[in-house]
Amino acid sequence: MKKEVMLFGLFFLLIVGVSFSAHALDYEQENINISAAYTCLEEHMATQGNRITAPEEILYLSLLFDDYRHLIDETISSEENCWPSGNCDLKTTSLYVLAKEGCEDISKPTEWLMDQRLTTTDLNWFLEIDGSEEMNCEVSYGTNSYPIIIQEDKKVTKNAGPCLVAENNYWYDISKSCYDETFEMTCDKNFITTLLFQEKDSLTYHVLKDSHHARDGETTTEKIESYCFGTNGECDYEGSLWAATLLKSLGEEVDIYLPYLIDGSDNPENEEYFPSVFLYFLTNDLDYRTTILEEFRGSYWDVSGDKYYDTGLAVWPFYDEFPEEKDLAKEWLLGEQDELGCWNSGNIVDTSWLLYTIWPDKSAEGKCEGNKEENKTCEIDSDCNDYYCEDWTMISETCLGNECVLLETCENKTICETDSDCAGEHVCN
Repeated sequence: MKKEVMLFGLFFLLIVGVSFSAHALDYEQENINISAAYTCLEEHMATQGNRITAPEEILYLSLLFDDYRHLIDETISSEENCWPSGNCDLKTTSLYVLAKEGCEDISKPTEWLMDQRLTTTDLNWFLEIDGSEEMNCEVSYGTNSYPIIIQEDKKVTKNAGPCLVAENNYWYDISKSCYDETFEMTCDKNFITTLLFQEKDSLTYHVLKDSHHARDGETTTEKIESYCFGTNGECDYEGSLWAATLLKSLGEEVDIYLPYLIDGSDNPENEEYFPSVFLYFLTNDLDYRTTILEEFRGSYWDVSGDKYYDTGLAVWPFYDEFPEEKDLAKEWLLGEQDELGCWNSGNIVDTSWLLYTIWPDKSAEGKCEGNKEENKTCEIDSDCNDYYCEDWTMISETCLGNECVLLETCENKTICETDSDCAGEHVCN
């Protein structure tokens, strides 16, 4: 019996060892293949140099390599700070900012994006007031207040002034002329309020997730805030996906763009943009994660007709996640490389995109290198942020490697210890 147990244990260890070795071998081969992909791009750049003039190639190479960030500056519209010059659009300007972010000042192209923000006009909006029992409530907006009753079956029975029309029994239709109003609700029982929205001519209703709870006698506030990004006065769905995702990566509030983006994701015309990827970025909602994985074709994703772009896009939000579909897609891609290491017959855009979205680790080595200077002194009112200076507060700093250590400086500009008796500015040394 002991011999059988011992043999089983040895067999188990052997299996584990073989599995571990196979995994290590695959990981090692993956590194070899990805190194080849970077080498393929580097050799292309070495032979073509500044003769690479295709704007799209320059843009995608700039996501990975510092040298190409300088080339894309030559194709930006200096008057509007958008990209490309003469034909600015939201997606490519967002990619431009992604290429520059963390390396140089991005305030002007970001400002251009914000200038393209529009108030959505093609959504119908509704107000819902909900409770577990019949309630007497008061709705206030403008300078007037209106008493209403929410029945035990949750139905509303009469209008609440000219802005709130009780047409569908369970919530109020908000009149379009009142979309800029702020609505305040108070009830004599515990209650919840929220906004719903619906695209024109659609039967689908969407509920905003930020519902507001209140006890009896307390007040909730609801206000419609719904924006898109567009040009020439019209919303651009794909551009809005990219602009909102960029703003999210910069730490900006994006909830005000979600109604338009969520509603538009149901439109068949927008399927090719793979909206569930962006919405997973923006909301972290597992339903969108499931939708992404359901689109997997066994080895890759192909939503728009470009399986390389779509696969890179689909894997992008799973940088710190490891679904089986990701591993299968990587295995397929590693088998699709040409003899030089690139993808899609040496396609520079596809190769750059796949490395940026799936294998970005090496890209950090060359990113921002041109702006990294040892002991670079920044101007007053600027902050040393890793490799560059950006506007901040009254601090004079010096970049030393990647770190800044605040010390005090006396009026005679000699550097003192932090706790010493100095006054005035600070320096980073």
